[in-house]
Amino acid sequence: MIEAMLEKDAGRYIELGLVEKLKSGVMRLTNKGTSFVNYIETPEMTDEVLETLKIMIGMYESYSKDIGVSRKEAESRLCWFMGNTSFKKEVILQVTESYIAESGDYTMSLCNFIWKPPSQAFSVHMNLKNSKLFDLIAEKFKIATEPYLESKKNKEMDWLFAVSKLPTPPAKGNPDYLFTGSSETDKERLKNIKTYLFNKIRKQWKK
Repeated sequence: MIEAMLEKDAGRYIELGLVEKLKSGVMRLTNKGTSFVNYIETPEMTDEVLETLKIMIGMYESYSKDIGVSRKEAESRLCWFMGNTSFKKEVILQVTESYIAESGDYTMSLCNFIWKPPSQAFSVHMNLKNSKLFDLIAEKFKIATEPYLESKKNKEMDWLFAVSKLPTPPAKGNPDYLFTGSSETDKERLKNIKTYLFNKIRKQWKK
């Protein structure tokens, strides 16, 4: 991304403190720039995430199971999870309920069920390799895990994953920023793209 930056743009980003130029001439992100990139890449909190979490917490509490670090942390992890998988509420709730009912005394806390840090000693980036919820969904619905876990996907899969993370467009969106010029047709197209991605992953699983 930085290598492709135009010189005129680089100057502005340097002024903002987002990028710095080393003596070698190489451009790199500053700490402020890294924080900014992490922020814009963070999945958006949606009503669906909040509603899903509310029901998940209710399930855990009905079985007298531990939520974990905090509700806020569970919210953050679920927002990340749903943003990076595009799994819908119904799928997540179905698997969560089955897990709690079948795990007995060995139920993971809600926070760790969504994503468990490899080590409590230091903070690490979240990834699906350490998500029990992801493993169970993949197993139940026969979803290929490789496309989600590969660090380098092909261009088509990169695009499909990126678009599938987009939230539903506002009902009264400005036609200038809508893909099709209509909120309703944009919504339908996003739904079709997510379905296509899901079916493509399931097809890979069956190979």
